[in-house]
Amino acid sequence: MDRKPVRVRSPVPCLHRYAESMPGPQQLQSFDADGDDIPLMLARSWADSTFELLRLSKERRRRHASLDSMYERMDGDGITWDGVQESLRQVWSTDCLLILSAANLEAWVRKLYIARRRRVPEPLENLKRLRNAIEHLDEAELDEESWTATARTAAARTRGIGALPNQSLAIGLTGDGKLFGVITHDELERLVAGLLDELAQELDDYARDWFEFVNSGR
Repeated sequence: MDRKPVRVRSPVPCLHRYAESMPGPQQLQSFDADGDDIPLMLARSWADSTFELLRLSKERRRRHASLDSMYERMDGDGITWDGVQESLRQVWSTDCLLILSAANLEAWVRKLYIARRRRVPEPLENLKRLRNAIEHLDEAELDEESWTATARTAAARTRGIGALPNQSLAIGLTGDGKLFGVITHDELERLVAGLLDELAQELDDYARDWFEFVNSGR
């Protein structure tokens, strides 16, 4: 995912202030020298975090797969079982933080779009349930044999682990490349891209409008 989060700080007057005062959908950014309002600042913050954690999650997964493979083949100096297990723990914690960050991004994108009187994007299937499952994992039933967690409380059966596709949460890595066997990196990348692409398009539109304004002689 070769992209950088959009950062806009423009000292020029806002060309769209009149449009913002009118009823109906508004653009996400004001291009005001005062900066972002709270919903936009928080949506951008969680987009930054999710973007970085996506990169880190994929990097740590590749490293773990390489270490695990070398250990199995007894290939490579200094590759120990402790090192393989450490890399697995790094993957697990990073993936957990990625899900929590993405869920917060989705929540603040929703708040931002409501504040701008825009149509709210469709929520990512299972993201909120997965967030709930991770946050309340200490309340779950843990199976040491299968390394899975299942719902133990009534709330978890309806809003957390019990509401996931397999009604369980995988502890560690699954063979399908999905996060906790539920969601893909590509799905989370699309969530980030949805906001960043719209911010970038607004920046392009603003630059075009400003260029036309300057060259109109008004």
